[in-house]
Amino acid sequence: MAYVELLWARKMLAWYLGIGIVVAAVLVVAAVDLNPHPNRTIRHVPFGVVFGVAGYAACIMTTLIAATLNRDRDHLAYMWTRPAPRVRIALGYMLVDVVTIIVAFFVMSGLAAIVLGNWPHAILVYDPNAFSLWLRYLAIPLMWYGLVEIATSWNGLKGPAVAGIAWGVFWVLLIASAIQLPAVVAGLVGVLNIFNPLAYFLNIHGEMMLLDPVSLSEVSGRNLLTIGYTFQTLLAYAIFVAGCAGAALAWRRMEA
Repeated sequence: MAYVELLWARKMLAWYLGIGIVVAAVLVVAAVDLNPHPNRTIRHVPFGVVFGVAGYAACIMTTLIAATLNRDRDHLAYMWTRPAPRVRIALGYMLVDVVTIIVAFFVMSGLAAIVLGNWPHAILVYDPNAFSLWLRYLAIPLMWYGLVEIATSWNGLKGPAVAGIAWGVFWVLLIASAIQLPAVVAGLVGVLNIFNPLAYFLNIHGEMMLLDPVSLSEVSGRNLLTIGYTFQTLLAYAIFVAGCAGAALAWRRMEA
């Protein structure tokens, strides 16, 4: 049955990469055609920004293939007649998706590097924090995937509906954390933002990428939680693993 998921993931990855390559090509051509101003200041872009772009793009890939265990919901009775544990079947499906997300992340990293490397007045420079940023931004789409799987494995929600709901909820929580709210509401938003992948788009210094400096503790509800950058990254991976494991167990207990 994992082969069925492989076919679906391959199709979505082809669309994703095709659109990404076209967008990157257009940006590179536009960059070449731009007339650089000789007196304009050269901006040095840390290489870690490449991984930030790839992480956000990989979240889009995640929404294209998430809600995996519900895709063949109409065929559960047939699938569960196979001489294999249900958990193993579920993990086989999710393994295909995880590999697809990782491939999407690395390919988009390459495309982002090409675009930024050819952009006028911008130079990619060595980033001593690149490895830490790579680990962080790869964790975000994986965390997103784990959350969607555990939220859908026990019900009938399908991919398109889940994609819209997830993006809406995560952005509303992030915006809510940036405005003045009553203390109780702000605290609740802070707790929920611990499970919000968009709240983890921070650089090694705890600053929101390309935005004003803000720590995760502020994003997560007015200093409700103060946790270090490394622990934040480990927490994202832990949520991913727990989400996938919980989804497999919940799926096993379903009735066909």
